Amino acid sequence: MYERIWEDLDHDPLERGLVQRRIRPELPHDIYLQQEKPDGPRSLAMRLKGPLGDLWRSARDSRGISVQVTAETATVARVRITERDRRHRDVFTALVADLVSVPSGDLDASALEGVMGRLRRWQACLETVGEGLSEDRRLALFAELRTLLDVFAPAVGATYAVQSWHGPGQALQDFQYGEVAVEVKASRAADPPSVVISSERQLDTTGCNRLFLLVLSVDARDDGTGRTLPDTVREARGVAAHPAATAARLA
Repeated sequence: MYERIWEDLDHDPLERGLVQRRIRPELPHDIYLQQEKPDGPRSLAMRLKGPLGDLWRSARDSRGISVQVTAETATVARVRITERDRRHRDVFTALVADLVSVPSGDLDASALEGVMGRLRRWQACLETVGEGLSEDRRLALFAELRTLLDVFAPAVGATYAVQSWHGPGQALQDFQYGEVAVEVKASRAADPPSVVISSERQLDTTGCNRLFLLVLSVDARDDGTGRTLPDTVREARGVAAHPAATAARLA
């Protein structure tokens, strides 16, 4: 969603210092994407208005990001979130895109509380995956989400598609809908057309009458074309935006 703005910041002619672009100008809040030049970290800076709540008091750094929150007044706070590891820049980009979607124009609502609550969920996820998703795990997640979006959602609807997705849990297969189970595997296009079954439990037919193996061949490119994992995550959230309980699985 904000890739063009990040690219503009990367190519800004300023040789040294902080460059920024304001986003969501229709809101009463001030929200900026920032880049430290040359080749410095990216940041999200927000000046949020409205009730502050209490979550900001326990704001902390976590794996991959630093977090600064200061209260200017009883109804105005500044938030700055900065990446700490450029290897996971695409994760930081997805995090920022999600956080900036939280504030609304309602000054009676606590934009800060909403942002900090969403940030906590991201931090819990980042801590769980350690140093970030490995290339193989990212590839697997991409394949599962594309299956959810391109196969299950058109067939059974977004709500049932997400409910059928068990990839993040401990189920035998990635998807199970009724008596049908689907195990999803991803293969790089340059690899031979074969996949590895990591456990015989993935082929266990307990609880299902039909078990399918779906193999998605992925061609990784560096030219900016095609779908990215952050784009796919946002697309999945958008499809599953209602009801809220369904979207929560993709938070």
